Amino acid sequence: MPILALSTGSLHNYGLNRTWAFAAEAGFDAVEVMIDGKWDTRQPDYLRQLMDEQRLPIAAFHTPFRPIAGFGADYPACVRRTLELAREVGAQTVVAHPELANGTDHSEWLLAQQEELRATGGPVLAVENMPYVPLMRRTRQHTYVSSAKYRTCSVEEVARFPAITFDTTHFATAEVDLLDAYGALRERVRHVHLSDFAAGKEHRLPGKGDLHLDLFLLALTESGYDGVITVELAPDALDAGDDAAVRAHLRAVVAFCRECM
Repeated sequence: MPILALSTGSLHNYGLNRTWAFAAEAGFDAVEVMIDGKWDTRQPDYLRQLMDEQRLPIAAFHTPFRPIAGFGADYPACVRRTLELAREVGAQTVVAHPELANGTDHSEWLLAQQEELRATGGPVLAVENMPYVPLMRRTRQHTYVSSAKYRTCSVEEVARFPAITFDTTHFATAEVDLLDAYGALRERVRHVHLSDFAAGKEHRLPGKGDLHLDLFLLALTESGYDGVITVELAPDALDAGDDAAVRAHLRAVVAFCRECM
């Protein structure tokens, strides 16, 4: 069976120790650590302490969204350091963004470095499909969409990578059918980010939006997928700030996923 993990990014406005405790209480198998400016997210000794205290391992790391002082001078350096950190604590996957919000595109670097990065052993580097974000162009007469901000919002673009992170809500922004996309990418899917899409909002509670995540989870199971499925939500979807609501939502998410797998 797949490993069911909770992304710490789902509650990035909480301390890492509290998010870990929420995940353990709700019944998740593991966590995915979103690396950011907080030292807690990238100090191996502290991460091991949290794993021991909650008896909940780290299944994956997500690279930071931008270079971080003390962790990497540029994004490629951050990717390499995240792979090292994953090896130190025994995580099996590292999620990388091929394109960043500041406009830098590391797709070609990731493609060119695949052999070297895989040759180091340890965790799989799984490149994530990005959301569809339209770029608007204006003339004196009208405004129109000229292109998308991220090229890797399409099946064709993300299929260039040998190992990918399949993000359900990101494909939904581009109106890509999940089952069709999984059928085309199945041999390359090494990691999954699971969340729903509703009213134009990403990273909603599974089962509470427009996507047929029940059928998608069934398709994963029937295909023999045994990797990590990380529930990656927005804090407002969990009603962050209301601890009782957070606990109830997370228990419901675990129940939904277990029932569908």
